[in-house]
Amino acid sequence: MAERGQAASSSGRFQRAIERREAAVVVAPKASAGKRRLLPFEIQLMQAGKTEALFRPGPFDELRVFQRRVDASRHMRAKRHSLEFLTWLSPHDQGSEAYRAYGVFQLEEAQPLVDLRRQQSFWLRLRAEHGLRTLPQARVRGLRKAADGLPREGRLEIEPRLASGPYQRNGQRDLSQGDVCGLMRDHASGFERVAWMEEAFRSEVPRGMALHRYYLDADLSVYLVRQIGLAKTVCVLSASEEARARGLLIYPKRRPLTYEDAA
Repeated sequence: MAERGQAASSSGRFQRAIERREAAVVVAPKASAGKRRLLPFEIQLMQAGKTEALFRPGPFDELRVFQRRVDASRHMRAKRHSLEFLTWLSPHDQGSEAYRAYGVFQLEEAQPLVDLRRQQSFWLRLRAEHGLRTLPQARVRGLRKAADGLPREGRLEIEPRLASGPYQRNGQRDLSQGDVCGLMRDHASGFERVAWMEEAFRSEVPRGMALHRYYLDADLSVYLVRQIGLAKTVCVLSASEEARARGLLIYPKRRPLTYEDAA
């Protein structure tokens, strides 16, 4: 009983800390409208002496996620897999080992995923600015499973689950799928956006497996959602000062982006 009470207290403190952080966030309206954004380097996961590209240099979109399967068997849990190291690599350093530190996930400090329904500031803002009381559920674009019947790995795109018509009339016009995507990009904080995108992953993870999903925010923070069964936890890391100094490159949409821009 004492352990459950302590866990509930810790979760409550985490929730209140998130709410204070969200209340302090000022989300610039239409931050991506009329512009294209470029990630100028590759963000990689380091594991067992190897690297795996989570986010490649090129056009940036908050509504993309990288998913990978993780062995969560009893044998692997005994090894206490508690840290994940991220690095970044400039395009002109491809093929070399000129990795730079990006940040470290401490999985033991992960907390339950934010419940978007409880984020009052988000819903008040949504209603005041857009006349909306609800949002369509998120879904994965394309196939959800791989050929072996297990959850897909790699890069996935999230979109709102809409019927053929518009979602809801807002003032003098209807909201299209693109409008809802733009709203979540530009008017939601990182925690709010991740909570909405996670609605696309409702299936129970097979026994002995965990799924790790990585989300990149415009401020270059990375969110890691770990799912075992139906339970989800989240932890977040801030990019190193050197990586943040590079930031996202922003251009007018009329100018096509190329990977050479990131060099």
